[in-house]
Amino acid sequence: MPDAIQWARRAAEDGNKHQEPAKQLLAKLEEAIQKSPIVQTRQMAMNEVNKGIEFLKEQKFEEAFKCFLNAALAGDLNAMNNLSLCYASGQGVEQSDEKSFQWMKRAAEGGLVSSFYAMADKYLNGRGTEKSLDMAEYWAKKAVEFKNPFTPGAQILLNIIAHEKSFAPEVREALEKGNELWNKKEYEAALEQLEIAGRAGHAAALRLIGFAYLKGLGLKADPAKAYQFLEAAVYRGDQYALVLIIRTFNGVNKVALWQAYAKQIGLEGADKIFDLTIANEQKTKRVYSSALNALTAMEQAATYWKNTEENPAAANNASAPAMMARPGFEKAMHYGNLDAVCGLASVFEAIDDPRFKEVYVDMYRIAAYMGHSYAMYRTAQHYEEKAPEIAKICFELAKKWGYPAVDVSEEKENE
Repeated sequence: MPDAIQWARRAAEDGNKHQEPAKQLLAKLEEAIQKSPIVQTRQMAMNEVNKGIEFLKEQKFEEAFKCFLNAALAGDLNAMNNLSLCYASGQGVEQSDEKSFQWMKRAAEGGLVSSFYAMADKYLNGRGTEKSLDMAEYWAKKAVEFKNPFTPGAQILLNIIAHEKSFAPEVREALEKGNELWNKKEYEAALEQLEIAGRAGHAAALRLIGFAYLKGLGLKADPAKAYQFLEAAVYRGDQYALVLIIRTFNGVNKVALWQAYAKQIGLEGADKIFDLTIANEQKTKRVYSSALNALTAMEQAATYWKNTEENPAAANNASAPAMMARPGFEKAMHYGNLDAVCGLASVFEAIDDPRFKEVYVDMYRIAAYMGHSYAMYRTAQHYEEKAPEIAKICFELAKKWGYPAVDVSEEKENE
């Protein structure tokens, strides 16, 4: 049939004596196609999907489910995807992870690109099927290959899968047991297993331990420890821990930098959080409230630092230049300026108070994690005595990234 239409269309466009008969034949062929059972079935399925979506908007979940089921049985891939989501959430039908998986698999195998990410997620977490890192990786790679709105999420899944595969089987087994006990709300027993995986550096385990400290699940709530575990998970690439830090500890200087980082890597919802932070900062009545971007904020910070150093009235207060410059660095940091992070770290360092040491060391560490060469160099200096091997790696990275521009040891030899 498609070949007949193609030739009839060409004859109808040629302009010769056969043009009129060809046009009549083309019209009959197109009419026959529209009346064919296949086309009518597809049209019916599309209508059912559209009706189902309207029912969802009206929160008529049972009616929506019936529409999606009719369309899915007629072979519509989008309907299969929607049917899977209904089973996953239990909206309009009894919840079933197994049936959700089956319908999503049919949609994915039929070529529905938007379902590839869901398949990767289901295999990774063992939802409705046995957990399989290999199958999760297969579907995540397909989701990345065929660009779609889920591609960034699929890339995150690939990072998680690579992280999982890097651990010994006993560590992965401890994590699975911990997750299973966690889902049963047996938190104390779960934490015993999660600790095994956490000590091995597993990001998901560290995140759950952090969450337990945050909410007081199976142990006494401790926000400070929660932050430590969550940040450790973020350093190992766990984006869910990053979201928890931003939502829970909003207003802390270091968190402002993590907010900027979230926007930098395109984390979902990060734009809204980041812009809200900037708006709130601009409302504060500070000397730097007029700074509209990172550059002007940095310039103002540097100016105040210089002016207060030269001001005789500030001579008796060693921290005065630092404190006057601090708001400018904070402002620039909210825009994701890593030089400003180092500037703010130097502010806390200049105060010369042991209580601030952990603060400025952490700031250098975060900026180093995000690729700042000077921050990496200062982080290396921090580790020199207590962890020489880590310091060595940090020094090598700093040099590779361009700091210092001239090797210090070579400089001394030339002298």
